[in-house]
Amino acid sequence: MDWQSIKIQELMSDDQREAGRIPRTIECELVHDLVDSCVPGDTVTVTGIVKVSNAEEGSRNKNDKCMFLLYIEANSISNSKGQKTKSSEDGCKHGMLMEFSLKDLYAIQEIQAEENLFKLIVNSLCPVIFGHEAACSVAPRGVYVCGNTTTTSGLTVTLSKDSSSGDFALEAGALVLGDQGICGIDEFDKMGNQHQALLEAMEQQSISLAKAGVVCSLPARTSIIAAANPVGGHYNKAKTVSENLKMGSALLSRFDLVFILLDTPNEHHDHLLSEHVIAIRAGKQRTISSVTVARTNSQDSKTLVLEVVSEKPLSERLKVVPGETIDPIPHQLLRKYIGYARQYVYPRLSKEAAQVLQDFYLELRKQSQRLNSSPITTRQLESLIRLTEARARLELREEATKEDAEDIVEIMKYSMLGTYSDEFGNLDFERSQHGSGMSNRSTAKRFISALNNIAERTYNNIFQFHQLRQIAKELNIQVADFENFIGSLNDQGYLLKKGPKVYQLQTM
Repeated sequence: MDWQSIKIQELMSDDQREAGRIPRTIECELVHDLVDSCVPGDTVTVTGIVKVSNAEEGSRNKNDKCMFLLYIEANSISNSKGQKTKSSEDGCKHGMLMEFSLKDLYAIQEIQAEENLFKLIVNSLCPVIFGHEAACSVAPRGVYVCGNTTTTSGLTVTLSKDSSSGDFALEAGALVLGDQGICGIDEFDKMGNQHQALLEAMEQQSISLAKAGVVCSLPARTSIIAAANPVGGHYNKAKTVSENLKMGSALLSRFDLVFILLDTPNEHHDHLLSEHVIAIRAGKQRTISSVTVARTNSQDSKTLVLEVVSEKPLSERLKVVPGETIDPIPHQLLRKYIGYARQYVYPRLSKEAAQVLQDFYLELRKQSQRLNSSPITTRQLESLIRLTEARARLELREEATKEDAEDIVEIMKYSMLGTYSDEFGNLDFERSQHGSGMSNRSTAKRFISALNNIAERTYNNIFQFHQLRQIAKELNIQVADFENFIGSLNDQGYLLKKGPKVYQLQTM
């Protein structure tokens, strides 16, 4: 093949984006050695000649005779990923290349020299948000989508047919466009069936396509930050995260960290929050940034690794005390700093850091086996390693230290305490680490086991709702809401709803 047509879209940062205008696109024609020099999602610089084509040539509509389209006849293509492969021989791993001026490098050096850099960057991420710091659009490459207006093809990749040439063309979705960057997904709970499209991208870091005779795989090395609301607008601690969000355990287990943000009344916290909002509206410089939210646990357990509190918690070190002033890093400079860290810094674990992570992982494994809880797998160990390396990269260090590993272990403990806690504040280890599974797991196991026995005996795995209720009554299974109990089994894949009040057993 010595001819190819591609469509490129302008790459705009936040300061260049105009409200109400979609990014401009233009077609490019590639010939000879330029063919297959890029794939959807690549960042490219095209040099060529702008030409005009008559729409009549490729259109069947006679009304388009006077319509002319611009296209670029490419002479050269500079691909950032191509530069990555060329420089990999020297041991460098450059992703999406950014350009840094001398002024930028001096500013990055000054930021790195700050005494408490982690605290400064955390409080610079989103200074308008109080209490819970969040990641905003400071990544060098980021894509934002909303769950209730997103389709599967809009997330991954779609195959369309070109009306003029009749050939099939690949159109990249949000995960491919966010390659080596961040994809932020809002209203994650309202995506419906689109959750399945994320499984491969979050596990393999690629998206495969097999449609209309086209079989290919596109890179999707994207960090996903998702925000979801519980069903009914209220989080029920008696249920797991999976039950609250109506989300499968396969997807939840792929997230490194799951945080539960509850709006609990607190007089001191509410007072500081109201002061912060008023100060922001009045245009004053903020003096208070965050409040430590402590977790209390009524369960008396002596050996649980999650309840061991460090001498000086990370939340205390990151908290800005009343009266202290933080001068946040400007948005554009913070973006440059993060881009520099991603492009040039690749830390390695020190022996001490590796030992801290290994001890924590082995203790979790031992605990999960002892308490008959959901298994802790190597996926959690890989998450710990990734986060520890990122913690060292934040401060532009080539080696991840023991202190980095201890910080990440503390963050992981905080995340796990939130997903394991039940409505009484006790730790329910029959739930999984990321909140998947069911809150009344033992009851569900007994119920599904009884259904399996009946199905094997009668050779029928279809049950009416009244039959399920009768079986539960015979087994003396008492739940507060039986419809929600059956719905939870349906969400977890044990039962499949075949019609009104009709369910099929899936675990025979």
